[in-house]
This record gives sequence, structure tokens and C-alpha cells, in this order.
Amino acid sequence: MFKLFVTLIKGKLLESGTTLSDQNALPVLSLQIREAAQDVEGARKAVAVAIAQERLEREAASALRAKIDTLEARALAALQDGKEALAREAADVIAEMENDLSATRVALEEMAPTVQTLKQRVRQAEMRLVALQRGNRLAIARNSTARLQRFVPGSGPERLQVAEETLARLQSRQRSNAYAAEAYDAIRMDRKPDQTIEKLAAAGCGAPVSTSTDAVITRLKAQVNPSKA
Repeated sequence: MFKLFVTLIKGKLLESGTTLSDQNALPVLSLQIREAAQDVEGARKAVAVAIAQERLEREAASALRAKIDTLEARALAALQDGKEALAREAADVIAEMENDLSATRVALEEMAPTVQTLKQRVRQAEMRLVALQRGNRLAIARNSTARLQRFVPGSGPERLQVAEETLARLQSRQRSNAYAAEAYDAIRMDRKPDQTIEKLAAAGCGAPVSTSTDAVITRLKAQVNPSKA
């Protein structure tokens, strides 16, 4: 019912000479592509059936040829044994089977190019369908971009630029604040007396601030061997 309704509307538009606007053209194009895809799928299935039928016919012809060969061998054996009546009966069956085989071969000769032509047409239709689908996606993307630019008349791109500039200023301010915090912490740490004393002690200026492992070992060795202290 929906398809019929759409078809009637499109028919009325064509009769009245009205050109579809871009807003209506995209939905109509999408509908047409879906219908075309269904047609291509139906053609693909029909070709698959034709290919399967051709394969069955070839298998049947091969089986028929094998039966004919078997009957001929047996008919020849019957003639050699003097059983002409039995050989004639086999010959009658062979003649009928050979007529069937001949008809099958004629059908296969006609079917092969037809199937090949159908396969080529389906491939061409598939390529055209892919191109249509690609073009439809591109048209939708272009339409969306145009709608974005028209969202606020005359200011769509400008708003984006303003937002980008705001983001850049915010990021710059955040980096500046981070650098200032790092510098402040460094200055505050440098001004601590304990920090300065530790730096001097580590440089060998004055007694060590904390006990080291080497100092403990030296003290213990002195207790063990007082004479060497």
C-alpha cells in the first residue's frame, strides 16, 4: 500500500510537470534504489536457478551416456551369443535414449550462452546498483552539510570558527596555569632550608644529613676490629 501511494504521488508529479525538490528527491531516490536492489536480487536468484538447471542437465546427460554405453556392451554380447531378439530390444531402448541425449545436448548448447549473457547482465546491474548506492550516500552527506551551514543563516561556519578559537584560548590558558604551578612548586621547594642542607650534604659540604649504608658498615667493622679503626 505504501509503495502504491508513493508511486501514485510520483505519477502525479510527473503528470503535472512538477520537479522534485532536493528535500523530496533524496527519499524518492532511496526508495528507487531499494526497489532496484530487490530487482537485482531477484535477477541474481534467477541466474542461480538457471546455472543449477544447466548443471543438472549436464549431469543427466553424463548419466544417460553411461547407461547407453552399458546397454551397447550388453547388446553386443547378446548378438555374439546369438540372442538377436534380446539385442534388438536393447537397441530399441538405446535408440530412444540417444534421442533424449541428442535433445539434451541441443538444449545445453542453447542454454550455455544464455546463462553467460544473464550472468553478465546481473554483474552490470550490480555495478550500477553499487554506483547508485555510493552516489546516494554522497548526496545524503552533501545535503547534511548544506543543512548544517543553513542551520543559522549566514553564521554556520563562523560559529564553528568561534568555537575553535575559544577552545584554543582555553587550552593555552590551561597550559599557562600548569607551567606556573610547576614553577611555583619548584621555587617553593628550592627555598626550603632542609632542601638546601640536603643538597650541600650530598655535595660533600659538611657532615651527612642522614646515615648511609656505608657509614653503618664502617662503624660495625670498627667494633669488630678496634685496632684497625
